[in-house]
Amino acid sequence: MRARGFLRTRVARRMLGLFLAGALLPLLLLAFLGYRHLARELGERAREQLRIESKSAGMILLDRLAGLAAALERLASRSGTPGYAVGLTAQSTAAVQAPRFQSVFREYGDGRLETLTGEEAPLPPIDSRMAAHLALGEVGLITASGSREPQVFLVLLADDGGHFWGLVDGSTAWGDAPDRRLAPQDYGVCLVTATGTAINCPETAARDATTAPDDGSIVTWGPRGSQYLAGHWTVFLGRGFAAPSWRIVLSLPERVVYAPLAALRYTLVIGLLLALAVVFALTHIALRRQTAPLEALEAATHRVAEGRFDEPVLVQSNDEFGTLARAFNSMSRDLGAQFEAQRALQQQLDQLNWETLTAFARTIDAVSPWTAGHSERVTIGALEIGRRLGLSDEDLELLHRGGLLHDIGKVGVPAGILDKPTRLEVAEYEQIKQHPSIGARILAPIGALQRALPLVLHHHELLDGSGYPAGLKGEEIPPLVRILTVADVFDALVSDRPYRAAWPVEQAIAHLRENAGTKFDAAAVEVLAAATATGWRPVASGAPTSRTSGGEPVPAPVAALPAALS
Repeated sequence: MRARGFLRTRVARRMLGLFLAGALLPLLLLAFLGYRHLARELGERAREQLRIESKSAGMILLDRLAGLAAALERLASRSGTPGYAVGLTAQSTAAVQAPRFQSVFREYGDGRLETLTGEEAPLPPIDSRMAAHLALGEVGLITASGSREPQVFLVLLADDGGHFWGLVDGSTAWGDAPDRRLAPQDYGVCLVTATGTAINCPETAARDATTAPDDGSIVTWGPRGSQYLAGHWTVFLGRGFAAPSWRIVLSLPERVVYAPLAALRYTLVIGLLLALAVVFALTHIALRRQTAPLEALEAATHRVAEGRFDEPVLVQSNDEFGTLARAFNSMSRDLGAQFEAQRALQQQLDQLNWETLTAFARTIDAVSPWTAGHSERVTIGALEIGRRLGLSDEDLELLHRGGLLHDIGKVGVPAGILDKPTRLEVAEYEQIKQHPSIGARILAPIGALQRALPLVLHHHELLDGSGYPAGLKGEEIPPLVRILTVADVFDALVSDRPYRAAWPVEQAIAHLRENAGTKFDAAAVEVLAAATATGWRPVASGAPTSRTSGGEPVPAPVAALPAALS
């Protein structure tokens, strides 16, 4: 079915597609390239910011550790003053934002340990390298394993050979509170010792960044769709605290890095949809004006294909479309005239064809005066059965041809046999049985009648296989042949023959019903019976009406009535 309404022609749809492609593809390409450039720029800026922030965080950490070291030194200098340890721990005041100690201890030279503030905690051992550093009056840093997180201690040598210890409060030195963070809010901060011990790591996998070879290197980690960018910086603790270096790792979710792209994507989509709508509307208006003549021409070609030549194309334009429409209208009128002439000629040929077939049928029937009009009456009966059974026009036409020609082979049977008033001899009956094959051979060279050959060859076949010439059974016999057989036998029974008088219609129908399903097609028999019950009779035009007997002859078996099946 042809499209209706909007953009009905393929040319219009193709042109619209080209317009849209020409307008939108550059926009899409520019949007894509711009999006890629912005994404790359955001990524580069994020990486540079990670380098800066990781270095800055390292400096802040060193500064806080230095502040704690200074506080521990002041503690040692005020040793013995009452309340000298107050203000060194986080518990003293929440308003002071400087890093604090969680606990402070005094270890005396004789091994005694005094907790100056905070809770008790096991102290780590001091190795020889650290002892040498402390002997210089410097503050040392030692990392020890804790119950939940690693513990970081600052230690200072006392005058009596003991030590002052401070357990660093990580929440104040590198905590996640806004006023304690080493980096801005969106960054994750992780401290990793030289032994790989993680301190304050919200994302354990961020420690993978410590495998990067150089300070400032940027790595990407995490599952696809939840990836992080991570930058790191080495915090050197050896000079000031005689401790192995730490690495500070800053991580940033890619969703934070590329958050501006989300708004840009929305804007791009809205812009592209708006551009699509505008381009579509403008091109549609222009194309409708240009393709309306094409739609009119297309509709006209369909009318011509349907055989309607009297409706011209109405195109009001002075361009090539107008010229084409006028040429099309002229061609349509010429074609209409030619088709009318051909139709008239075809009707004449069809009429001549049927008249020729009818003449053949009457020539065949004229071989014997007893069969005058037989072929036409059989054809009329077969067509009546076929119509009542709902056959197609094509099958009815084939049945018509086969009915008129079914007995053409009788031209090869001597008239003396056809008109013999007594019972046929076996040899004579065998000659009668040859007429279907003779008829098929006569018609075989005529290409237009090839499909009618089965009706001619097999119209004496019976369902039980007792027919001739091939002894076909049941479904082996074509449906149209079975219809023709019923019509043929019926006309033979109700017509006079030299060896018997015609049967009454009721008696012929009864005989057909008695053999329905065994010799004759049951459906065809019942349809014929219904037709005759309404008074229908197969009367051939121009042929003498078959005589009917007033008596009631006793019907002989079908096998014993060879001429009755002719």
